Amino acid sequence: MKFQETTTALGVSATYTGQARSDRSGRDFFVASAIASHASAANGFRILASFDDVTYRAIAQMTLPAEAPRVISCPAIFPFYKVELVNGTTAQTYLTLASGFTNNVSEFGSVEALTTTVVGPTQIGVAAGIASASSLSAAIDLGERRAVRIITPASWTAAALTFQVSYDGTTWDDLYDENGTEVSYTLVAGKSMRLPISDWLGVRHLKLRSGTSTVPVNQAAARSFVLVAQ
Repeated sequence: MKFQETTTALGVSATYTGQARSDRSGRDFFVASAIASHASAANGFRILASFDDVTYRAIAQMTLPAEAPRVISCPAIFPFYKVELVNGTTAQTYLTLASGFTNNVSEFGSVEALTTTVVGPTQIGVAAGIASASSLSAAIDLGERRAVRIITPASWTAAALTFQVSYDGTTWDDLYDENGTEVSYTLVAGKSMRLPISDWLGVRHLKLRSGTSTVPVNQAAARSFVLVAQ
């Protein structure tokens, strides 16, 4: 399934953002390909992803060089995707931008001739959420992978982010470190936060909590996270 995004050249620092794309046929990757007369802004060639077709975040990106085709791709684990291209400081004279869903990234060009930026397949994104007027998410199962990043919601009622963990998905404990201190992060809304490796070794089942184990904080609205694991 392929889409022609645009062939309209962009002006200085102009932005093209494509329409939402969704695939119900179970293909493995979403892919975007581009070639333009002039280079994009730094990391200006992007794939955006969303769970709700409202809030989109970049999950694959690179700088598109002048007159050189490039492909970026990501595993098709989100319901919605868009392609975005932010032009650099020189107006383009031509642009070809396409996207699509595929089981074979090389369908979008010769792999030997293209530079491909892939989020995965060693990484996966796991959806998680805290309901409105609640402080604790549903259980998250990372399987054999380990949490490495967390993409935070666009808005957040001020509170620390803490966790419950389980070895079997049934019995839950608050997560503390080796010094007897509860593992707690300062959450910045609408960002991708790196997680310290030492906090997540051996953790398969977890829940996200707004506030601490002793003082949980209910959120004013539903909050959606993506937990990135590898």
